[in-house]
Amino acid sequence: MQDNEFFVKFTDALPAGLLAVSGDGRIFLWNSTAESITCINRGDIIGRRADDLPESIRGLFHSDSSEVIIEIPGGQFRHIKKTVQEISVNETENNVVVAFMDMTEHLIRKQEMEQVLMETAETRDLMEEQAARLAIALAEVDEKGSSHQSVPGLVQGIDFKFEELLVSEPVGLFLERFDFVVCALQRSC
Repeated sequence: MQDNEFFVKFTDALPAGLLAVSGDGRIFLWNSTAESITCINRGDIIGRRADDLPESIRGLFHSDSSEVIIEIPGGQFRHIKKTVQEISVNETENNVVVAFMDMTEHLIRKQEMEQVLMETAETRDLMEEQAARLAIALAEVDEKGSSHQSVPGLVQGIDFKFEELLVSEPVGLFLERFDFVVCALQRSC
């Protein structure tokens, strides 16, 4: 296998997009991961001047930031984390090499997880509020000295662990059951 063929196969096997610009400003390396991330084929970019590339792709060369957002065909955007290095082959030629990864899916998953955590916190707050209402209702029943045979039956099984509830029962159903118990205890239904 020739050195050039090995080099191409090696760079294509890497999980990061790679591009390299020669000292005269021409692209000489664009691996398959770079193709996949940007939707620009290797044949459309190798040999072109870096200045002739779309603005969002030129943003990959700027070393002032480790992250950039690029627009790909179809109007979609990709969040890219990148590393830019200047490599001197000899004293007269400086090449710029950029390694980059698409972080879009990771950011989407992070946002989804943050949303779930926020909803979980809101649900927990609602459940604590319902528990407080139930405690007040039980205290009122106890204060009135009423001995309802149905109260133990209504509140049986209300002792729960928050984590088990999220797995075993839809929150809306739980809150409805809580409302029913509080309402029955206060006889306001």
